[in-house]
Amino acid sequence: MSEGLAYYTDRDYTLTDVPAAYNDLEAILLPNDDRNRTAASGYLTFTMPYDGTVYVAFDSRATSRPNWMDGFNDTNDRLLTSLSTQPYMRIFSRVYNQGDCID
Repeated sequence: MSEGLAYYTDRDYTLTDVPAAYNDLEAILLPNDDRNRTAASGYLTFTMPYDGTVYVAFDSRATSRPNWMDGFNDTNDRLLTSLSTQPYMRIFSRVYNQGDCID
């Protein structure tokens, strides 16, 4: 099984601490331009090339998760950032099978 980690790329920050369990994972880097999108799908779509876990680093300031994160579990891990307004991101995970379409 393989694993990957995604985080937003359009903010001026650095990750100051990443839990060791997430070192050397494949990453999908995304901009945060989706905050005003009303469509529930089509922003990022890919097919799992193998059985694996998808991790999402999500804004710690959010009071609720979007519908597309249904089925994701809070890992209780945090990515620490250099942002004073968002000092960490919460990491969520979900297991997928080879061939599953992620949308």
